[in-house]
Amino acid sequence: MITIDILKKILLLYIIMFTRFASSHDQFVWVSVLDDQRNLWGFRASYSCKDLYLHALASFAKVMKDSDPSNVQAILLYDGNDDDFRKKARSIYNLTIINTQFSLATSSQFKQKSLAWQTRAGTTFMRIDTAEHIRKLGLDCKYALVTDVDIIFVKDPRPLLSTLKPEKFCACPEEPFEKFGLNNGKLGLNYVNGGIRWINIDFSYNILPALRKFILSKNFEFPFFDQDAFYDFYNTYYQNFQVEQMPPTLNWKAYWGTNPEAIIVHFHGPKPDHFEEYLQWHDQVENPSAVPTDQVAHLLSWPAPFGSIFVKFMRLCSPDELRKMIAEYHFFDL
Repeated sequence: MITIDILKKILLLYIIMFTRFASSHDQFVWVSVLDDQRNLWGFRASYSCKDLYLHALASFAKVMKDSDPSNVQAILLYDGNDDDFRKKARSIYNLTIINTQFSLATSSQFKQKSLAWQTRAGTTFMRIDTAEHIRKLGLDCKYALVTDVDIIFVKDPRPLLSTLKPEKFCACPEEPFEKFGLNNGKLGLNYVNGGIRWINIDFSYNILPALRKFILSKNFEFPFFDQDAFYDFYNTYYQNFQVEQMPPTLNWKAYWGTNPEAIIVHFHGPKPDHFEEYLQWHDQVENPSAVPTDQVAHLLSWPAPFGSIFVKFMRLCSPDELRKMIAEYHFFDL
């Protein structure tokens, strides 16, 4: 005969189990990747990826300050040995740092590339391993936010992300590249910017063997590294593949100017230092808009092809708007 005390114990056990289950599935996971050696674009040592990440982490800590730490996970996949950086990062937020290397970095196809290419590609390709690392940590979450380091969180992304339940992943279209004649007939709504993605963990984990095999079969010949690898893989293996769209407020490009609805600002392409160099030049020239883009890039010592693209990005909004975006970034200076 089941007594009242036994029923109470069963009910209590059920409540505990349900609470743990609900808590595990409510976990919000943010993952980024970083390499000790890489400086963005390879021509400005001051543009440290570590500095950019620390700003991102400080902004994340700010928007999550009232959250239960057990329900929020910040993870960094880190290929490096800088103990001072680790200490500084962990002083900002309860960060999980996983010392790792891109899973295919030991392959013969990867090693035959130049060292400069390996340094640049290895970090971005690490993003394909995200779901595997999450599984190894034992995090029972269905989705994860995977981003570049050159972002800042302006608002808590969870309310909007919780409405997105992708079968594969959500992302924003890669633009405004299309406007600059760089699409080669392929960029469009189905070609996304890989810098910010909301991924389905189970799907991302299950495709890993096939994705890695595909990357090796193509000998890593992807112009934009993992971004193009994902695009080519999905279009090869999934008939009529369509990207599930992410609202642009979750990947708001800094050179678009301020937006009160922006949730994550992405310093895609030109970084805050580039903004400052451009504005310093702009303020010293009588008619800056009349100076051709390529000439501006040359005057700023920004090498081709990225230099000219950076200037085109800068000219998408007013100098005042660029200043506001810089100020937003420097709010998180350490």
